[in-house]
Parts: sequence; C-alpha cells; structure tokens
Amino acid sequence: MGIGYWSVWVSESKNVHIEFVIPNFIYEAIQDYKTKLPIIENFEEKINEIKREKETKRLEKEWNLEDFEETEAVSEVLESEIEASIISNPEILEEGLELVGNQYPTSVGYIDILCKDKNGNFVVIELKRGTGSYKVVGQIQKYMAWVSENLAKDKQVRGIIVVKEYDQELEYAVKGSKFPIEIKIFGQEPPTGENIKYCTRCGKPNPKSAKYCIKCGQEFWM
Repeated sequence: MGIGYWSVWVSESKNVHIEFVIPNFIYEAIQDYKTKLPIIENFEEKINEIKREKETKRLEKEWNLEDFEETEAVSEVLESEIEASIISNPEILEEGLELVGNQYPTSVGYIDILCKDKNGNFVVIELKRGTGSYKVVGQIQKYMAWVSENLAKDKQVRGIIVVKEYDQELEYAVKGSKFPIEIKIFGQEPPTGENIKYCTRCGKPNPKSAKYCIKCGQEFWM
C-alpha cells in the first residue's frame, strides 16, 4: 500500500471507480516535511546546466569530439606554419636577414632557423613551443654557444625567440642570458626600418642616431 491505498467502488449507474487514497495524517506529515526541505537556489539554472552537460557528453560520444581538443599536435601545426613563413621570408622578422638553414644540425641538437644579418653576423632563431620559458632560453643559448665556437669565427652571434603572444616570464628569463637575445611576437613586428643599425660587437639593434650600443656600450663611429 505504501503511503496510501486503492479504493474501488461501483456507482448506481454501474460505473466502476478507482481512486488512490492518502490518509489525512500521512498527507499532513508530507506537507510538514516538505516545508523543512532545503531550498535549492537557482534550481532552474542548475537543471539547465545538467541538461547542457548531458548534451555535450552525447555529442562527444557521437562525434568523438575529444579528437578535436587542442593538443600539442594542434600547436605544432601552428608553429610549423610560422616556421615555414620565416624560412620563406626571414625579413618578416628583420630587414636584411638571410637564411643559412632550417632544422640546422649541430652536435647539441637542431636549430629551428639559422640566419645571417646584413652585417654577416649569425642569428639563431627559435620558436617558443609549449615548454616553459626557461627551457627555450636555455636551448637557444646552447645553440648560440655552439654557433659561436664552430661557425662564427670573427662574427657575432645573437638570438631571436619567436612567440605567438606576449610572455612576461620569457622576458625576464632572457635578461639573464650572456648572449644578446630578442623576443619577437610573430605577425606584430614589421621588418626593421632604415632608422636601425646593429652593433658590430654584440649585434644588438640600435637607433641609427645612437652613439653607444644600448647592450654592450660600444661606441659607434658615424
């Protein structure tokens, strides 16, 4: 019977009636208990959220949406496109850059892009991937040291780290480097203009009107 019982009777017109009857004391007890139940805030909103979650899970199951989540593979595709753009036209980073090689082999790994600037100095270019800032700085310094010892001879070596967006952590990590390293945001910095000159000692770009290099202090001869 549970909280009530079924009542069956036949009316004078020969019709059969069936009713579920809840005794009054049980009904009153239920009403009293109902008033003591906690009130759920934003109940309708929470129900709709549950429905949305169920729908999302249904779509994921039906369409295998997890295959399209942003992963390192997706990131690599974007970085490979950036790398290809720089390789095809190094001057999108800096006027006068000429490609020496990409994925340039060294005894300590492969340099993403190796170039020479208009003064014949070597420029090691690395793309910041999904690793920590300290890792890419350590990596580019390793390659710059190798280039300095094995290729540069009497030329200077400097580095460029290409990023997709501003990275303050990377900016501070670069400040501790013994080699001059620039950070360039891909697609936001135009080629170096005619008002820029490079220090022959450290390779740092300076305003054309500068008398001393802002990096190493070498005096420019006008």
